[in-house]
Amino acid sequence: MRKKLATIEKAYRIIECAKQSCKNKQSLYRLEDIALYPGYAEPGYDDPPSGCIALGNWNSVSKWDEEKRQFVTVDATLPKLAKKLEAMGIALEWEDEWISCESCGKIFRTSPNSYGWQLSGVIEDGFCLCHECIDPEDHLRGLENKGRKCNTIKSINPKDHGYVCIQDEFENGLYGGQCADPGAIAKILRGIGITRFLFNLDDTCQFDIAFSVWLHNSELARLDDAKRAIREGNTNGVDPAELMKNALKNAPITFVSPQDFVEGKDWRSK
Repeated sequence: MRKKLATIEKAYRIIECAKQSCKNKQSLYRLEDIALYPGYAEPGYDDPPSGCIALGNWNSVSKWDEEKRQFVTVDATLPKLAKKLEAMGIALEWEDEWISCESCGKIFRTSPNSYGWQLSGVIEDGFCLCHECIDPEDHLRGLENKGRKCNTIKSINPKDHGYVCIQDEFENGLYGGQCADPGAIAKILRGIGITRFLFNLDDTCQFDIAFSVWLHNSELARLDDAKRAIREGNTNGVDPAELMKNALKNAPITFVSPQDFVEGKDWRSK
């Protein structure tokens, strides 16, 4: 433990020295945003030996050189700092891809690293909890009667917490006909007086998802009614494939200069 604390203290000193010597404002802003965390709460990730993970933007600052027709480095403070931290055994991650748990302080992903990725925590009104700190039953109870929310945490199976599957294999995606709509399904169930239902994200692929709908055991006597209502009702929404086709057909063609792109300027205003 002492060794880990010493590593963290040294990391903070190195970051502070980088701030003191940095002359570039953009790099300085990035240095101010670097934060250290005690471990991963993301499934499939092992903590580094140092017990420390740093989140930040590790890119050098660059600009477009019109004469050379290429990007040129203006300041390389962050890549140099990254190498020093990695040499200490500190794992580096990108700040816009991770968030920390309010309870344990560990981090979990907020953006995909594969087609099959699913969010392994909850981000609600700025409050974040990882899958290790969530109470499964409270989590699932909070998803009941919601047509636009679902359980994405693979380690929480509704079956283990008092729910029975009404129907699975619903699909929504960019292939024609994949237009199952949780909002439409929720409306059908509410229409027959069922409110203790929830949705579970079963699978994610490159262009589509699969989900299921579950009923709490307290309303188990209505299971057949629920199945019949879904079978006979319209569970579809607008076909995403048709929306994408129309969007591409009507999309404006706008030129974005390389410098505007790297600076993140809003091309829609042009």
